[in-house]
Amino acid sequence: MKNKGLAATAALATLLPLGGGFPIANQMHAHAAMAAAPVKGGTAIDGLFEEPTSLLPNTGFDAFNIGVQETLFSPLFYTDGKGQLHPGLAAKIPTLANGGISKDGLTYSFTLRPGLKWSDGKPLDARDVDYSWKIWTDKGLIVNSTFGFDHIKSAVISSDNLSITFHLKSVFAPFLSVWVDQVMPLPAHILQGLTAKQINTNKFLFQPTVSSGPFSMTSRKSGENIVEQRNPNFYMPGRPYLDKLIFKIIPDQTGLINALRAHEIDSAWFLDVSQINTLKNISGYTFLAAPAPNYEQAVLNFRNPILQDVRVRQALEYGLDRPTMVKDVWHGAAQLIASDQVSTAFSYDPSVKPFPYDPAKAASLLDAAGWKLGSDKLRHKNGKTLSLRWTTTTRNPWRAQDEFIALQGYQNLGIQLNIVNYPGSTYFGSIFPSGNFDIGEWENGLVYDPDNTIAPYFSSTAFPPHGSNFGHYANPAYDALIKQEEATVDPVKRKAIFAKMQRIMNQDVPALWMYGQNTPSEYNNNLHNYAPGPYSYELWNTWDWWKS
Repeated sequence: MKNKGLAATAALATLLPLGGGFPIANQMHAHAAMAAAPVKGGTAIDGLFEEPTSLLPNTGFDAFNIGVQETLFSPLFYTDGKGQLHPGLAAKIPTLANGGISKDGLTYSFTLRPGLKWSDGKPLDARDVDYSWKIWTDKGLIVNSTFGFDHIKSAVISSDNLSITFHLKSVFAPFLSVWVDQVMPLPAHILQGLTAKQINTNKFLFQPTVSSGPFSMTSRKSGENIVEQRNPNFYMPGRPYLDKLIFKIIPDQTGLINALRAHEIDSAWFLDVSQINTLKNISGYTFLAAPAPNYEQAVLNFRNPILQDVRVRQALEYGLDRPTMVKDVWHGAAQLIASDQVSTAFSYDPSVKPFPYDPAKAASLLDAAGWKLGSDKLRHKNGKTLSLRWTTTTRNPWRAQDEFIALQGYQNLGIQLNIVNYPGSTYFGSIFPSGNFDIGEWENGLVYDPDNTIAPYFSSTAFPPHGSNFGHYANPAYDALIKQEEATVDPVKRKAIFAKMQRIMNQDVPALWMYGQNTPSEYNNNLHNYAPGPYSYELWNTWDWWKS
């Protein structure tokens, strides 16, 4: 037991090489670093490329849902612009040394700050945390992930309601990290009268009536804006500095850039990389391309029998001209990837290499899989044409260029590619969950612990609506490795398991691994402390934003 405890200590101590290695370029412009003390008051306007579909934490899949959630709700623990971990609603980060984690790794105790309140003045305490994990594991609720929460055997709340102690069914190395950043406790006093299924359609998801974050929502006009005001009960003394935070919905990349040039918005994130030269030259604004553990992938739908053949999947990877995407679409601000583990992650194994662009190899694999080229220059097998549908979000120029490159390459291979795109809210809200795609392109990103990104998207236990394995990928060997890394506290051994997982992702190709990229954003020089984080996205620290 002693050695196991020491291993657990080492694991927790190294949970963030996971964060320490992400330099953020130009977090604040020079004059901001020399500015006077923050000024209270004022309004900041942020441009959102996609309108959030759900603002209930652990629901609403895409980054714009999560970002706005972070302005309305506070997590127990959060990471900053450099990926470093801090206590949020929790009073401290539990460790073996402070007794927050048991030596056998089966018990975690979270202590909340005393005197916490929801925006309506009701107490915010361990009872909300207890309610949250229980409702997230209710099969009636549509959630992003149950990972970690489904390892809980029982939870005990202290008599003063300030602490909650979780007893796990088995050792789960990333348990602390499931409570970091993007998963925030829910208001039990508002929701506990509803069933899980009732919550799925409750108006609270569209417009939360209470908050624990720096702001509270005052109004929302669908397709236009979200208006938030300072939450007087926010747990950080003197924060937020701003009186108001407004989100302006601008579902068009050109429209976002025009709004920046017209000084109609103060900031915008996830901008069009093809417009870098324009973005770098907007008067009074600063351009950022912050390094991040993000990557573009195209998930393959295993419910299509064609894609169940690994030779076809590998052919699609060999036949996709990703080097041209990096060079011409991203202007070199991206890197080829070999799997869902990118070079910034502690779990990354550099010996696993990206597939080269090799149309001849792709053609050979398709031939071997029985897809023969016909006189119509298309491939056929058993009377069927090799026809696939590529989908992604509309109004993203760089993705349109990705699709054109894919269309050309696959056409040359004899693959009929049909392109059908959707607004982000539709794409992530219904197309992906329903499996109405063959090849689905989108940007993913690792979070504080890589397990919390990897497992929800490729574990066979994470099919929608109780997870985000949209391609319905199922591999018993991969599932077994997930269980192993989750039960391994020794960081060296855990990294070795991740390396095995990376090799499976590379060779089994459950998704087309396209490229890892930085995230372009822009902000007004009068907006201070704008510093998108590698795990926590653009809006993690709106409590610290201020206007001069």
